[in-house]
Amino acid sequence: MKALPSLDGQFRHLVPPAVRQMQEELKNMLQNILSDNFNKVQTCNANLQKFLGQMSLPMCIQSLQASDDIPDQLWSKIEEFQKKGSEQNFTNSIASNQNFVQINNDVVQSIEQSINEEESIDTNLRQQHNLGQVVPSARVNGPYRQNVDNYKQKMQQA
Repeated sequence: MKALPSLDGQFRHLVPPAVRQMQEELKNMLQNILSDNFNKVQTCNANLQKFLGQMSLPMCIQSLQASDDIPDQLWSKIEEFQKKGSEQNFTNSIASNQNFVQINNDVVQSIEQSINEEESIDTNLRQQHNLGQVVPSARVNGPYRQNVDNYKQKMQQA
């Protein structure tokens, strides 16, 4: 059987050189995009495998049909996870996060109280000593109050 010549070779003279050059540039750009995305997927997969390995979890759970039992291999992985205390570590991690939320709320509340007390003292001193020419504390504390509000919003989002 005789090999057929490629279509590119046959029609090459019909396409201007500038178009062929742009075609090559486009081809290279697309290859770079594909390569970048492939690398991102590989990095994500590696991070996922590392995390699952640290938690002693399988990469996937085998699919089961209604009549099938859970495979012994999967049960052994579950038992290994439980024996290593990973379940308790995971539960402790969630509980400690809740503790940190409360600590952060307490700190923000304390900051707000300090600002309010300082402004109250400033107002009283202004009234007692006629300090109208000094910038009021409430105006100076504006950026601090804004930062506290921003922290509160971020904590609620988290």
